[in-house]
Amino acid sequence: MHESLFLELMFGGLLPLCPSLADRAAQAQGKTRIAPASNGVEIEEIHVVRRVALDAVKEADLTNMQLGLWFSADWEAKNGRSPPLIHLQELSAVEDDTGRVLSTERRLKQIEPLRGEVRGNTWKNAGGKQGPVVSLLLDAPARGAGRIKSVKGKAQVTLTKPVSLTFNDLAAVDGKILDHPDMKNLAALKLRFSTEEKDGRVSAKLSAR
Repeated sequence: MHESLFLELMFGGLLPLCPSLADRAAQAQGKTRIAPASNGVEIEEIHVVRRVALDAVKEADLTNMQLGLWFSADWEAKNGRSPPLIHLQELSAVEDDTGRVLSTERRLKQIEPLRGEVRGNTWKNAGGKQGPVVSLLLDAPARGAGRIKSVKGKAQVTLTKPVSLTFNDLAAVDGKILDHPDMKNLAALKLRFSTEEKDGRVSAKLSAR
């Protein structure tokens, strides 16, 4: 069982790649946001990596930028919380203030949430809000860049809830697609249960097709 929330990503203006001296002074007294909240999404962090390694392999990804997006909301997660599902349905080009495109075709192919729903493994609570965080690996900005332009897109976040199903007659479902009255859409998942006996031992397998 799950519930979904559509969120529009839109951070206007320019986002600083590093805090200014005034920002650092403010951070000494308290936390300072690098970008305002926008339709339930906040910039969680921007991390730029420029690394030189003596023994790095030729294909090593030593120069990149990680953009963390926090989907903050008044979630009502009852009876514990199972990992949410995140799907980035749209994402505009991400550029720095020199015009360099950071979301290159190669990078976009590596962003799993753009291909479909993925399990969110990071959850953040702050300022009375909570929600999952997704990290996007992009190209590093130009060395002379000081900011990145606005990030626009569309995402779907789905809260999930574990459901326990009991099958009393395993022989009746052996080799068949599972269906159960307590979960209406189970058959649509096409989960096939099967058993195998070998050397006097019986093993069970669940496959998706």
